[in-house]
Amino acid sequence: MGSFRVSVFSPVLVLAIVACAGVSAWYITQAYQSGTQEVEEVESTGLPEPLADILAAAAVYMRDNRMVAARDLLVHAVQSFPDDPSRAEIRRLLGRVNVDLLFTDDAIEGKSIHRAEEPGGLAELAERLGTSTEYLLLANGKSVLAVEGDEELQVYSMQFSVTVSPEEKEVVVERNGEFFASYPLLGMKLPRGVSLPFPSEVRSKFELVGGRRVNPGDPDSGKGVRCIEMSHYGVVLRPPPGEGEDATGFFLEPGDLDELSILLGKNGKVRFGNPVGADS
Repeated sequence: MGSFRVSVFSPVLVLAIVACAGVSAWYITQAYQSGTQEVEEVESTGLPEPLADILAAAAVYMRDNRMVAARDLLVHAVQSFPDDPSRAEIRRLLGRVNVDLLFTDDAIEGKSIHRAEEPGGLAELAERLGTSTEYLLLANGKSVLAVEGDEELQVYSMQFSVTVSPEEKEVVVERNGEFFASYPLLGMKLPRGVSLPFPSEVRSKFELVGGRRVNPGDPDSGKGVRCIEMSHYGVVLRPPPGEGEDATGFFLEPGDLDELSILLGKNGKVRFGNPVGADS
C-alpha cells in the first residue's frame, strides 16, 4: 500500500497557516520553538489585523497539538472574512486540519470505536460501517485487509457530499452541509457521450503504475498513484495524463487523490457540476 499524505500536525502546516495570514516568519519561528512562551508580536501584510491575529493563534494551537481549537479558529476565520482574498487558501488549510483530526485521539463527530464480532474482510466491514478501507487501515495501523474477532477499530462515518466544480476549478467536500475540505481541480477531459452536470458514485479504486492499471492484490499494488473510478464509463478522478497519454477524467494532484480515496468509501456520492449555464 502506498503512502498517504496525512500529516497529523507538522511544522510545515503551521508555517503554511501563518504564511497565509501574512504573519512574519519571525513570529512563527518563535512560536514553534518557544514551548509555552507567549509571543506577542504579530506582523501582517495588508490583511485585516483581526484575521492575522486569528490565524496566528491557530498556529500556536497547532504548535501545542490542540487541533480542535485550531480547527475552530480557522472555521471562524472563513466565516468572518468571506471576502478576504486569502479565504480560498484558508479553506484549504482548514481541510488539512480536518483530515488530520480523523487520525488523532481527539473526540470529534462521526468518530467511534467498533468491536468486530467475528473475523472477516476489512473492505466488507468498511462498507457495512459507512467508512473506507483506506481509513480503517491508516487509523488503526493495519497492513492486512482482514479483521480479527473481538478486534477494536477506530471508525469514522464518511457522511460526505463531494462536488466537482470545473468552473471554479475546485473539488469541495462537505459533511452535514458544512465545509470539510477542498482540492484544486487541475483540468478535465470528458468521455464521449458524457456532459455536465451529472451525479455519480464510486465504482472502484485502483493505482496507475507506469501507465498500467493495478488493482488491490497485484504484486505492484502500493507502488503507483491512486485513482477513483466512477460509475459513469470513462469518468475517473486521476492525476493529469503524462506526455503522449490520452486519458479522460478529472485531474488532481496525487496527494489530493490520496486524501479523497480516504474520504470516499465504496459507492461514495460525487456530483459533477457546472455547464448548462453554470450552476453553483
